[in-house]
Amino acid sequence: MSQVEDNKKTILTGKVLSTLMNLSYPIIIAMTCQTAFKFIDTYFVSRLGREAIAAMSLTFPFFIFLIALAIGLSIGTSSLIARTIGAGNIEETQKGAKNAILLALIAGVIFTGGGIVLAPYLVSFMGATGQIYDYTLQYVVVILSASLLKYGFNVLDGTIRGEGNTRVSMVMMITAILTNIILDPLLIFGIWFFPRLEMAGAALATGISWGVGCCVVIVYYLMGKGIIRLNFKGFRLDLRSMMEIIKVGFPSALSHASMAITILFLSRIILNMEGGEEIIAAYGLGFRIEMVALLPVVGLRVGTIIMVGQNYGAGLFKRVNDINHKGNLYVFLIMILVGLVYALVAPFVMGLFTRDANILNLGVQYMRYVALSYGFIGMGMISNASFQGMGRGFPPLVNTALRLIVFQLSLAYLFGIILEKGAPGIWAGIILSNIMYGLVSYLWVNFVLKIKKEEEINKEGLLDSKV
Repeated sequence: MSQVEDNKKTILTGKVLSTLMNLSYPIIIAMTCQTAFKFIDTYFVSRLGREAIAAMSLTFPFFIFLIALAIGLSIGTSSLIARTIGAGNIEETQKGAKNAILLALIAGVIFTGGGIVLAPYLVSFMGATGQIYDYTLQYVVVILSASLLKYGFNVLDGTIRGEGNTRVSMVMMITAILTNIILDPLLIFGIWFFPRLEMAGAALATGISWGVGCCVVIVYYLMGKGIIRLNFKGFRLDLRSMMEIIKVGFPSALSHASMAITILFLSRIILNMEGGEEIIAAYGLGFRIEMVALLPVVGLRVGTIIMVGQNYGAGLFKRVNDINHKGNLYVFLIMILVGLVYALVAPFVMGLFTRDANILNLGVQYMRYVALSYGFIGMGMISNASFQGMGRGFPPLVNTALRLIVFQLSLAYLFGIILEKGAPGIWAGIILSNIMYGLVSYLWVNFVLKIKKEEEINKEGLLDSKV
């Protein structure tokens, strides 16, 4: 029995929580390494001064737009590969993977050209001036130029994850991270014979690491491992496969892009407040550090998409419901504990990245406030992963847009500007939006699964009556 078939058998018949954890832990390990790198990256950049720290915060919208489309391609590809493997249709699996690679190429060309043209105007719109403007633009132009490598990285990762082989995904990600860590100080500070590129160096190191990560999976497939064959002889464009990827991936991309839109306007709101530069720096640091707290959810989200996708493709709808229910309960309990730890270590962790007393105090305040809502963020992410595994991209888009654009921005403006509550008002708006996100997402996916379960029961009853 091949590894893919062995993985499939476990995903369709194994115990839900143990299988979910086995699929998720390699991703959690890889994402832990990536988050550790983000700390290192932030540390190196912070040595350039407070303007560089503020600039890193302002690069978030651009980076998130880039990541949004990459994640959308990865999720769409992973969902399609998982569902076709679950249904036993290997020909569709092959076509889907190759058309996903073509989509990555198209997306990379479009995003690079459009992004570089718009970047100066968007940086100015956020209110950046002087050295902050220069640093932000340096980073953004380079990172957008490397977008083709990022999209190839995520599509190849999506094929691996769809197969249920998250360990290879882990190796791919860790290899890219190690490359980035090595290149970061060399290109930022001009060590050895490398030029001193400062913010542009940080972006260039990241772009090169994406290319190295792509090579890992390409070599894996060329060695004949896995289910995908990278033989494009006789390749034909298959619009149906592309649309299946886009149907799930594009809404997922918009969901993540809505975070960039939110940060774009939230940055404008904050920079128009008294002490705005200090608040935006604290928010940027807190947001990056927060990624550590969300690592268990990120890993379990990937495992949920794989499990739900293959079981849904195999027609095991009762098991899909069980996966969603247990996954939500498990992640909620985990994230309550994570939130408590996060609040306790906030002064120590924030102190690693800034010596500015005001930024430090505001960052600790952000970490302790938002930690209260981690359980609900987890519920929202797992519920939306269930939707994505089923090939439904629209509900996660609506849930995320409600959380970020409707609730978070409106509440931040209300508390921060109209009621003049300052930084605590911004943090309170984020908390309330996270709670709404978790509750709405969980109730919605349970409603959809309940209807699906009733349809299957009615179908079985109809078949029995005919017999």
